[in-house]
Amino acid sequence: IISVNGVLYAWVVRQGTYYLGDSRSPNDSAQLIKSTNHGVTWTPQPPSTANPYVSPMFPGATFGSPAFIQFGQDYQGNTTAFNANTYVYAISNDGWWNNGDTYIIGRVLISAIGNLSASDWSFYTGGDGMSGANWTSSPASAVSIISNTTKLGTAGVQYLPASNRFLLLTWYYPWVNFA
Repeated sequence: IISVNGVLYAWVVRQGTYYLGDSRSPNDSAQLIKSTNHGVTWTPQPPSTANPYVSPMFPGATFGSPAFIQFGQDYQGNTTAFNANTYVYAISNDGWWNNGDTYIIGRVLISAIGNLSASDWSFYTGGDGMSGANWTSSPASAVSIISNTTKLGTAGVQYLPASNRFLLLTWYYPWVNFA
């Protein structure tokens, strides 16, 4: 969850079936929702609890487990570093709640995040991230910024302005035979 100019934004994903004997739990079909009244109500609402978001922003697993990169309270601590005064960033593994393999980065203009539209998002393709030429509209074309097979859970990332660094917290379950 993140607050941008007083509006709350959160990611909603479908979590797939967790099977005994397999320590990975799939996520997919990411949908961004927002609240303009401090979380009392959220839009868009799913069509039903039995069939949430039949047309999610990001169908499939490619950007299936996103989390916002935090740049300060209410995004007011944003900085010109990394264009964070212009964009909101999110990181996602390859569609797992736990034990994913890779991370990619997506971004959306601060002025466009409230549109809740996948077409407003772009994804890092490598090189100088300050250059718009190194971003694409397709999450499937994004490059992995970190790879570690079965060891990358849904991430939490915080920018630390004093050191001009990011703190990424992640986790995984070691492979265990539950049988």
